Amino acid sequence: MKPVSGDSGPQPVTRTTAAGVGFDLYEPAGPPRRTCLAVHGATLAGKEDGRLKSFARCLAASGVRAAVPDLRGLKSCVFSEGDVLAIADLAASLGSEYGKPVAMAGFSFGAGLSLVAAAKEELAGFVDPILCFGAHHSMDGLWALHLPETRPPRTEAEWHDHIYLRLALAYPVMDRLGLSREDKAVIADALGSYCADPSVEAKRRAYALVERRSLAELYELGVDPKVNNALSPAGKLGRLRSRVILLHDANDRLIPPDHSRRLFDELKPGGRASLLVTPLLSHVAPGSIPRGLADILPLLRMVGAVVG
Repeated sequence: MKPVSGDSGPQPVTRTTAAGVGFDLYEPAGPPRRTCLAVHGATLAGKEDGRLKSFARCLAASGVRAAVPDLRGLKSCVFSEGDVLAIADLAASLGSEYGKPVAMAGFSFGAGLSLVAAAKEELAGFVDPILCFGAHHSMDGLWALHLPETRPPRTEAEWHDHIYLRLALAYPVMDRLGLSREDKAVIADALGSYCADPSVEAKRRAYALVERRSLAELYELGVDPKVNNALSPAGKLGRLRSRVILLHDANDRLIPPDHSRRLFDELKPGGRASLLVTPLLSHVAPGSIPRGLADILPLLRMVGAVVG
C-alpha cells in the first residue's frame, strides 16, 4: 500500500445505505482497482479512529476505494447483532453499486464480526478477500478466559490490558454504577485515548472509579450472553468460500492468538486461508516493532492482498 502522512491524502465523503448504515467513502484519484470495506473494533472513535482513517487513506492512495462504517455497538463498547447486520448491509450495497466481490478488512472485534457477516448465505460471492487483524473466534471462550480473574496483573503490559478491559465493560453501564458526570467523563476520556497510550495518571484516575467492580459484575450488567454465539465466527465458517488472511499480535492478551489459530483450523479445509502470528502487530499498547526484512515481508505480502 502507498503510505500517506497525517490528514494528507484522499478525504472522505459521508454516505448512508438505504438501510441507514452510515459510512465514510474514500475514493482514489484514478479508476479504483477494487472496493474495500474497513471495519473498526471496539473504539469510541468509531470511523473517526485515527489509525483506521490512515488505513483508509493508504488504500485510496493505492487505488482502492475504501468504505468505513460507523458501527453503533462497537463504537459504544456494546456487543450487538446490529453491527453484524450493518456490516452485511454495507457489503451488499457496495457490491451492488460498484461490483463484487468487495474486499473486507476488520480489526479486533470488528474482524470477528466481519467473518460472521461474510459467512451469511445472502453474501455468498459478495466478499473476497477478508483481511482480519486480531479476530476473535468465540465470545464465550474469550469471556471464560477473562472473567475469572484468577490472578492480579503483574507486569506493566498486563496492567495496561487489565485496566482497558475494565473500562470497556464499565463504559456502557456507567449510568448504573452511580458515577457522577465528571467521573463518567474521566472514564470516557481515558478509554477514548487508550490505544494512543494515555498517561499513567489518566489510567489510574479512571481505574480507581471502577476498581471495586469485578469483571464478572460489569459483564453481567452490560453483556447479553445470549448474543455471544451470534457474534462468534466459531462454527459458522464451513460455507465461507472467500480467501481469509488472518494476522494476529503474538503477544495479544485481550484476544489471544489462539483465536486466530482456531479460525485457521476451521477454514483450512477450504484451502483459502492463511495465518501469520507476529510481534509486528499490537492490539492495544503501542509496541516495539522489529525491523528485520524477514519479519516485515510476510506481513506486507498478506496486507497487500487487499490492494490486489
